Amino acid sequence: MPSTSFEPATLLASADERTLRALFDHLPDVQYWIKDTEGRYVHVNRGFLDNYGLSSAEQVLGKTDYDIAPAYLADAWVRDDQKVLGGQELVNHIELVGHIDRSAGWFMTTKLPVRCREGTILGTTGITVAMKETSERLWPYAELDAVVRHIREHIDRPVSVSELAELASLSVSALERKFKKHLRVTPMQYIKQLRISFASQALLQTDLSINEIAHRYGFCDHSYMSKEFRRLVGMTPREYRQQRMESPSRVDSPTRVSRP
Repeated sequence: MPSTSFEPATLLASADERTLRALFDHLPDVQYWIKDTEGRYVHVNRGFLDNYGLSSAEQVLGKTDYDIAPAYLADAWVRDDQKVLGGQELVNHIELVGHIDRSAGWFMTTKLPVRCREGTILGTTGITVAMKETSERLWPYAELDAVVRHIREHIDRPVSVSELAELASLSVSALERKFKKHLRVTPMQYIKQLRISFASQALLQTDLSINEIAHRYGFCDHSYMSKEFRRLVGMTPREYRQQRMESPSRVDSPTRVSRP
């Protein structure tokens, strides 16, 4: 067999773009997309379609975030896209993402600008993974695994940073640094986000009162939960329950499909 020189630039330049993008269809529970400078979707993977209960990419291509999600979610995504279109890279950014069942959960998202060979930004691309999946199946930071699991198992009661630091055999400041490095939030911010995530699901999937949900997920009372809910989600729990029940996705005729 004749020897060939190693020319990675040639290989990358000749790589089939469709093949590379198709790889993302085989990543379980990972959503991947490409959008143009106007925020219109030009490519999505199978995980993205499954999350929104769509049967084909044609149902979302050419549409924007406002066509697939309520305004309070789309507003936040668009603000982040504008940063990326300005040249920023958002890595392991935690944000709310909607689901087919109209609930919303916390996801870990990375967004990058798409550039042509000359460097001009042509759009944005990104991937996102549910925090549940990140902590239970795809969690890449083993040093925080026990801490995150402890938080989830004791979400119904107050959990202090010193308690978590002792569990991780770290000082409080060292634990804070690791959370900021890996998750871009402090331990207490992570706990609040997780509580709001659980509460948002309970608001849509149960008949529990707001007060009952507040106590179930570690808030001292419903007024405090409402304050934190409004700060993170942009509306009160009552408004969230009412709006999400009354406002289905605007993507036309979604059909839930199962992975083969």
